[in-house]
Amino acid sequence: MLPFLLAACCLVGGTVHTPSGAPIARADVTLRGAQTFATQTDDKGNFTVTVPPGRYDLTVVSRGYATVTVNTGAMSDGSHIDVVLEPTDTPKLRTIGVVTVNGGFTLTRDVVPEYSVSRAQMDALGYTQVTEALQQVPSVVIQHPDSGAPTSPEVVSLRGPDPSEAMVTLDGQLLNDGNTGDLDLSQFAVPAFNSINVTEGLGPADLEGSNTFGGAVNFVSLRPTQTNHLNFSTSAGSYGTTQSWLNATGTIGKLGYALAGDNFQQAGQVNQYDWVVPANNLPVYCGPQTPKRTPNCPFHAHLGSSIAARLGLVNLDYNFSQRSDVGFRLFTLGDVRDESGALNGIAGNPTCVLSGPGSACAFTPSLLRQAKDDTNGNEIPNPVYGDHVGPGSANFAQSIRAYDA
Repeated sequence: MLPFLLAACCLVGGTVHTPSGAPIARADVTLRGAQTFATQTDDKGNFTVTVPPGRYDLTVVSRGYATVTVNTGAMSDGSHIDVVLEPTDTPKLRTIGVVTVNGGFTLTRDVVPEYSVSRAQMDALGYTQVTEALQQVPSVVIQHPDSGAPTSPEVVSLRGPDPSEAMVTLDGQLLNDGNTGDLDLSQFAVPAFNSINVTEGLGPADLEGSNTFGGAVNFVSLRPTQTNHLNFSTSAGSYGTTQSWLNATGTIGKLGYALAGDNFQQAGQVNQYDWVVPANNLPVYCGPQTPKRTPNCPFHAHLGSSIAARLGLVNLDYNFSQRSDVGFRLFTLGDVRDESGALNGIAGNPTCVLSGPGSACAFTPSLLRQAKDDTNGNEIPNPVYGDHVGPGSANFAQSIRAYDA
């Protein structure tokens, strides 16, 4: 009698739903162990099944959703299984469902490592830009060209290779240049995204074919929710820095919506006019090109470090039925910054004499007149430490428009 009681002891229940919490009806649930048990969810996404105690391979199948198969671990009477199925048109690069048994996550056996940073985690840590979250992922390196100045772009690489070996996508849609990997992430504001998925290398679970071996970074855009939510934030800081963002999600009838906007403005620490020399290792000379002399004439230029960036997101989803919907997404980002303060660096020459010891000198009207006189025997020396060297004006602009329907 005791073996019979053990074999029939355990009533296991659970729910199957979408990431937003909507129930999935008529999903096929199969538990495979020493025996196989099958059932189906009701209209509320609930199911129950009686099984002997033990470990089972759980498989959940529903049309329009990615199939999930996991090992449940040890189950006993009263165990509860919660299954989250990702739609096959999920914005993630990999359609991996989430299964919890008695509140604990089941072990993933995906052969390709994946990291996910949720919006809740980014909000809890006070992040305003996605690059702050990406820097917490062990395999991610944020590259800072142009001496790492506050106005410099930020590009991502994975597991060491340069940015050309990392794929950056929005809801699976390629954003960065396939040849160079160029994409400035510095103004990707947190309010426009639900999560960030980072996958290393390549694997059969990729929805998008990748031509890189570093891996992929996928930004999951803000998604509609069943209940209405509204968030607004504004802040101000030194050097004329202000940031304001707004996002709203919810459902009106059968229409789900997600809206986000961000406005970032910064005057910058550097804002001045000064003399700039084009080349560091040439004598200062303002005359015409000669066999012995190359023009290297100082000019007066504005050196700045301002940033102006605006981001917008519209994500709409109309639900005809549980298995039929239509969606539209628009993501836009305009980013203009003045990098002249960073690119017009400081000359590295220690003195201003051509030969022999001598003290440093600055540019004066008399020296400039001397530099323009090609017949003068005293050639003005190279620029010295303290003098600006560079191209002068240096504006960086990035414009992104990403549509999906």
